[in-house]
Amino acid sequence: MALVFLEEKMPELKGIVNFDSEASMFCAYSFDKEALGQYAISFKNMCEDDVTSKDLFSRSELD
Repeated sequence: MALVFLEEKMPELKGIVNFDSEASMFCAYSFDKEALGQYAISFKNMCEDDVTSKDLFSRSELD
């Protein structure tokens, strides 16, 4: 879901914000603190919007 959000809602940060997940841990990282903060706040706001988050989740691939 985080990747779908990045690709669809914040494509300008693609390649700047990256993800690394293992088992029960999710990690978003970047060398650009401002970009990471912008992504984190926007992603949090999206997660609090039921309609948008359900839509993105429905198109996300589950590992």
